[in-house]
Amino acid sequence: AVLRSAAASSPLACTHACIALARLTYNPADEAGVVKGLALHEGVPALALGAISLHGRDPALAFAAIALAGNLAALDDEVGRRGKEAALEAGILVVAADALNVHGKRADVVVASCNAALNVCAGSGPGAEQRRRAAVYDARIMHHLMQVLKHHPKNDQVVVWALSLVAILVEPEGEEAQLARRAAQREGVVREARRVQSKFDPGAEAHQVASRVLAAVEGRPLVPPAEPALAHVEMQIRSGEQRHHQQAHSSTAWAFGGGVQRQPGRTVQQQV
Repeated sequence: AVLRSAAASSPLACTHACIALARLTYNPADEAGVVKGLALHEGVPALALGAISLHGRDPALAFAAIALAGNLAALDDEVGRRGKEAALEAGILVVAADALNVHGKRADVVVASCNAALNVCAGSGPGAEQRRRAAVYDARIMHHLMQVLKHHPKNDQVVVWALSLVAILVEPEGEEAQLARRAAQREGVVREARRVQSKFDPGAEAHQVASRVLAAVEGRPLVPPAEPALAHVEMQIRSGEQRHHQQAHSSTAWAFGGGVQRQPGRTVQQQV
């Protein structure tokens, strides 16, 4: 109800509404996706992203609303695919790209935006290629990701998320991925990925995801690292809500649930 009357509500009220819904939709025990299904039935992605446009460029609201839309687009099951389509129709890719542009120096908003876009672009099925094409061309998301890397050259968590999103756009087979690889070359992805390799140890996840991106863009096989990287990355980024309102919460893991597949065959749980 708060989000439906977002024009009459304050940005703070909308932020808390998004956080409450994000906590509900990040529910690992909800195997049937009942809570997510109800949220989609109520049109939550469009309401949440609409609140961002109504209240300007409030970073706390952007963080919460984009994280909520990302939760609903997680996983590649029936509910997750509905969430991807609902988020896409609500403009999540353009909203996420705009957030990267406007709030690119805020690591929390960057991670939320990368997570949401990655969830929407991930998966298979008839709409997956179209979603990835929309990210590359309609939202020009790779352009904004390269700017983000310049803002956070030594933040390994931000680097991993940004390049993981690039990887999911350039690694698949097919014509759409070929177009994405050309776009990546135009946007300077190769240069930025090489810079990341020079700054991080070969065993670091940032170095490895940069290697994946380079191999895909340059069309060569990926040489596996000599030693496996840690399979779990813990991120300690204060949430936009905490930053703005100084209200302590026991956990903000609700913001990035759903078992995002940043690398084939791997599920990385994020603590943000």
